[in-house]
Amino acid sequence: MSIRLDDVPIYESKIIEIPSKYFNRIRLGQIRLQGPLRLELAGLRDIDVILEDNAWVCIENSLNDLPVLAWTDFEVDKRNSLNEPVRCKLCLYNIHADLITETALKTIYELIDDRLQD
Repeated sequence: MSIRLDDVPIYESKIIEIPSKYFNRIRLGQIRLQGPLRLELAGLRDIDVILEDNAWVCIENSLNDLPVLAWTDFEVDKRNSLNEPVRCKLCLYNIHADLITETALKTIYELIDDRLQD
């Protein structure tokens, strides 16, 4: 999936930090649940997320899996401890994608956390 990201124009990109709470739990879920994973994001109509090692991509499943936003280029090697946030690149492929970024990250965290509790 991340290879397809190169085929879609980016509306905006910026460097952000993902809080360690979210990053660590989602990465643990990828390892234990043997990713790549595709999850439906409840509360975000027609939006799914595909979690790969090198990218977390929110896609619009009603539009042929067109990317909406993606977290890429995780700088995990640059942090000194697990409680530090992880810097990454946030790519927005839609003018309104920034409106769902925080909700999407929290929803992904909750879905992974629920699956790891089972």
